[in-house]
Amino acid sequence: MSGSWADLEAAVEEIASDWRAARPERQGRRHLEADDFARLSEAGLLRHFPTKVALLEATLEHHGRRALTQAYAPIGGRTLSFPERVERLATGHETDSGFARLLLVIAAESIESCHPTHDWFVARYDHVRAAWERELAADQGSGMLDVDVDVAVLSRLLVAVFDGAELQFLLAGGRLDIVTPLRHLLDVFYAGRN
Repeated sequence: MSGSWADLEAAVEEIASDWRAARPERQGRRHLEADDFARLSEAGLLRHFPTKVALLEATLEHHGRRALTQAYAPIGGRTLSFPERVERLATGHETDSGFARLLLVIAAESIESCHPTHDWFVARYDHVRAAWERELAADQGSGMLDVDVDVAVLSRLLVAVFDGAELQFLLAGGRLDIVTPLRHLLDVFYAGRN
């Protein structure tokens, strides 16, 4: 990827600063508004992101990192268990349903190998499965998860349930949640978690 989210923020700020300098009523305003983004020129974007795909990937990565940072943050100095982090991640996706919708729609479109984000999504899903597999294996090592559980299969199952529950959540307009199905699945494998 050519650009980063920081590059985009810098580009928007640079263009917004130029625009505010030309409009005295905007002087002293620190926060960018939607109209600042609307005035971001294609040339300004292309300086930092040579393609729309690079911009899209940077956007997805930024939101993904933000969601993980929030989900994995300790509470009161206590490190959360893997099931708790998955549940917090799901809660974050319920809260930021716009990101969840973007992720699912583009993931579905990227199934075709010719789609510009196909490789990005293949790598993302590979990374998520591998990371969750490592966390599940660590829980097996600590005795939290039965040693007979195939962590590779369970990580795939968790990703499938997460995405499926997310799709149902979006289709139902929020009437169905993402957390409950994940919690029930995790409770099956993490005996005594409740």
